[in-house]
Parts: sequence; C-alpha cells; structure tokens
Amino acid sequence: MALVFDVAWASIGQNYLQVAADGGALAGVQEIDLDRLALGECRIVPEPAITVARLYAFDNLSRSLAPEHLASCMVTARAFNPGEPGWHGPPQVVLNPTVCVEVCLPIQFPVTRMWRMLRVHADASLMPHP
Repeated sequence: MALVFDVAWASIGQNYLQVAADGGALAGVQEIDLDRLALGECRIVPEPAITVARLYAFDNLSRSLAPEHLASCMVTARAFNPGEPGWHGPPQVVLNPTVCVEVCLPIQFPVTRMWRMLRVHADASLMPHP
C-alpha cells in the first residue's frame, strides 16, 4: 500500500513539472527576432527566450508546489537557432528555432521517506510557414 501511495505522489509531482516545462518552452519560443523575420529568416532571440521560459515555468510551479518545494526546484532553459550546435553535441544542428526547458525537483516520498529526483524536459520549436 505504501508503494502505491508513493508512486502516485511521484506521478502527480511529475505531472506538475511537465506542465510547467511545456508552458515555459512554449512561452520562450514566442520571443521571435522580428528584424530577422522581416528579412525572411525565422529566428528567436536567445536571451529573452531563456528568461521568459524560466519565469513562465517558475510562475506555473508557484501555483502548484508548496514554497519549500519551490525553493529546491531547478529550472534550466536553452535556446537554439538553425546553424548553431544542437543540444546533443556538435554533430547535430537544430533545424528550427527551439527552446528547451528542463525542470528538476528532489522529492521525499511521504510513506517510505526515500528521496528521488523528478526530472522532466520539454522542447518547443518555431516552424517556418512554407
């Protein structure tokens, strides 16, 4: 019974983190470089995209996590444009402007008192109109 309760606890926590990561990635990818877009190039502005993605994810998490859990939550965001090295190493290149968000949260199971790191990842890409 304890195992079932702890697995449910982790599943609910993972869901909260995934929603925050998805929302952060979608918010960040909307930071489009309008000057480059006017020239026909589809690109995002990396610094604002990263800032917006992290802020949006943290704002979302603040609505679902207790303050003590929010303090130990880690949100990282990265932004890539075509022609820049991808996130899986130098050989891969991003085909479309992409924002990646990763959210990590250490949790302690309520019944068994064991610790586990919950980790989720979300990507959002701009797709150029044909």
